[in-house]
Amino acid sequence: MNQESLPTNIPAGLSGTLLVDNHLNGSFSPSMATMDLNGGDKRNLLSLGSFGPFAFSPDGTTIVYYDWQAHKGHTANLYNGEEKEYIWNKAPSSRISWLTGSDLIAYGSDDGIYVSHVDGTGLFKVNGTDSETLLSGWLSDAQHLLVSRKSYKKPMLLQILDINSGETKDLFSFYESYGIAAIPSPEGKKVIFDDIVAGTQQQGIFIANLDGSERHLIASFWLMQIGSYTWSPDGKWIIISVTDVKHGSEVTNFLINPDSCQTVRLSNIDWAVYAWAPLP
Repeated sequence: MNQESLPTNIPAGLSGTLLVDNHLNGSFSPSMATMDLNGGDKRNLLSLGSFGPFAFSPDGTTIVYYDWQAHKGHTANLYNGEEKEYIWNKAPSSRISWLTGSDLIAYGSDDGIYVSHVDGTGLFKVNGTDSETLLSGWLSDAQHLLVSRKSYKKPMLLQILDINSGETKDLFSFYESYGIAAIPSPEGKKVIFDDIVAGTQQQGIFIANLDGSERHLIASFWLMQIGSYTWSPDGKWIIISVTDVKHGSEVTNFLINPDSCQTVRLSNIDWAVYAWAPLP
């Protein structure tokens, strides 16, 4: 569909806080911010050059991130302004996932997946993980992670990983394009991932059950590159951020209901969306 023809009104009842950044816009000073779904209530956070990665707490009140200059982990409450810093003995290099109902986080580092409390205590490396293991997120039992295993010239392999034993269960494979791990839905029953649409050279966004069943395409893009995607807090909507191949600094965000195929263009947001948290 021509993106200009899409509706731009946010469906009634949808709300939350988005974690966005402008690095896909070609900015000389990439930074992170929060805003609502209409692009309002924008709060600039930090420069990506010194900090990252970032993640929301499950309740949406706090962000957690890593300070590369101070070599410490930080939390910042978005509502009361409280900030804390912690000594993390291992630096995260990619996605952070905060386990709902606890203070446990998991994150990818340069040599594998690590788990600790937010304050850095109890840190351990999950057995069997390495630099090719991409963190997808926690599963609800608090004992398993979903990971995407990449390998040179091979499909990405989605696995369930036991954080205590390191044992894995293979789920299904997909051909990702830019090293984005498959992201589990909030309840942990489905995943969203990007893959090549069969018979084309187009990128597409797919949803499937954890075992790969009921896989279906929800969006495909011609002459566009997928930058990021995330679930809504209730798992009923998805935001996809893409850039135009001809105008690489222009970011467009699409809000999609995978069940009804209802699609909305978020016309007031021109930064890439990386996370969507509920309002407290």
